[in-house]
Formats: sequence, structure tokens, C-alpha cells
Amino acid sequence: MNEIISVNNKNELEDYKLIYPNDKKLKVNLSDGLTSASLKFGNETVKLNFFERLFNFNNLFISKYDYQAFIAAPKYQTRDLSLQFLSNEGEILRIFGVSHIKIVNSQYEEVPISHIKQIKEIYFSDELRAVIIVIDENFCSMREREDLRDEMRAKNELLDKESRQKTLLKEVNDLLN
Repeated sequence: MNEIISVNNKNELEDYKLIYPNDKKLKVNLSDGLTSASLKFGNETVKLNFFERLFNFNNLFISKYDYQAFIAAPKYQTRDLSLQFLSNEGEILRIFGVSHIKIVNSQYEEVPISHIKQIKEIYFSDELRAVIIVIDENFCSMREREDLRDEMRAKNELLDKESRQKTLLKEVNDLLN
């Protein structure tokens, strides 16, 4: 699994190696060296409900807060964004400095993060000092679903209100003409 990316994605990831998931029994994490921002396993995050944590126990996740901390880290001299390889016991085996991080979907298009997202793959280039995180677009947490539902409800209410106003304006215009 720790190989150079296939020809299909060569233009996007020719200098990158797949580091997560891996068959070497190594854990992978990111740290900004100052805050508590890090990638978290399903059982470690509080942004998932009980069943989501249970079903995604060994999957890695990234939250909006963590991603923002990672993006901001290179801008500050007090923070050093780093990629860490850890043993199953949590012992740090190797650390690489990172100067750029990007989150993409499975089509390798950059995507914004508004809620916690499940990580499908992580690619790393030692030469470029860059990390690309591929998220699983199929994963949607309960909180995200609720927020999307609320957003849709608000949009629908706004459309209904605009429709009612247009209807009333038309009736007033018809009455006056």
C-alpha cells in the first residue's frame, strides 16, 4: 500500500506516496506543535454520536477546527506543522516537517470542510513537504445532516415567504389596475 500512485492520478500525485491506509501497522497523524489539533480516530472524537463512534472506531477523521489549525501553522513561527508516524502503542517513530496541506475529494478537487469528515486516504511528498488528504464524500455525520436539514428548512421558508410576497404584490397590482 505504501507505493507511488497509479497512472490515473499521476498528474495530480506523481510525487506523493500513499501513507494511510497502510499495511505496515503504522499510525499516521498531523500536529501543529502548539494546539491540540490532530487527526482523530472515531473512538477519540466527540464530534460523532455514540453509534458513529462505534461503527467508525478505527477510521481517521479531520474536523474543521483541526484543518484550520493545520492551515494556519506555517504562518506562525511558533508552530511547526508535522506529519508523525507512530507505532500501535503510540510511540513516535518518525516526524516529517510539512509546509502545505490540502483536502480533496475522490476526484482530487479541493473541498471546504464545514463538519467532521472521514479520511479515506492520505498522501505525502517528502520532497514537496506536502500532505494531501482525500476525504470520503459518502460519510455524513448526524450533526452535519441536522445542519443541512436546518439549512434546507430555512431556504424553503425564505422561498415560501418570497412567493407569498410576490402573490400579494400581484393581487395588489391587479386590484389597482
